[in-house]
Amino acid sequence: MKDNKSEGNKSDDNKSDDIKRRVILLVVKIALFLSIIFIVFFVVFGATRMRDHSMYPAVRDGDLLFYYRLENNFHNGDVVVVDVNGEEKVMRIIASPGQSLDIIEDELFIDGQPSTFTAFYKTTRAEKTTFVYPYQVSQNCYFMMNDYRSNTNDSRAFGEVCRDKIKGRLITKIQIRDL
Repeated sequence: MKDNKSEGNKSDDNKSDDIKRRVILLVVKIALFLSIIFIVFFVVFGATRMRDHSMYPAVRDGDLLFYYRLENNFHNGDVVVVDVNGEEKVMRIIASPGQSLDIIEDELFIDGQPSTFTAFYKTTRAEKTTFVYPYQVSQNCYFMMNDYRSNTNDSRAFGEVCRDKIKGRLITKIQIRDL
């Protein structure tokens, strides 16, 4: 009789140990899954929502934007998410480090040549600015503009944006504004 009871206790102990192992394995899997989600959405990719019409018509108010944070090579024409005075903004890179730009009679010139990027709106100078045209972009900085060019809340108003303020390059958008 004692043998049956001791076998029953051992069997219960094995079941208890098995349950503990399964619970620990489940917790480890959940932690690993949450770590992967964190890395993907907070280290590799980012998301933001467009809150104005400054990039109309390419990006519209209400669009959900996804950007790639690990990008290191930016080029003229790239749409990027930047941090300007603690506020996320979406703008297009117009001039890269070392390039000069000028705005003459509502036309944008990069290194003395008319810009190859076609905007739907006239490019004007900002009324209040602290720099003089033609403007030479500093090393490790970029000159950025909105696509809706009459909105001069971009580099024309606050100056160039340094590389460390760029959060990432736009990779896709989801139009959720009409939902």
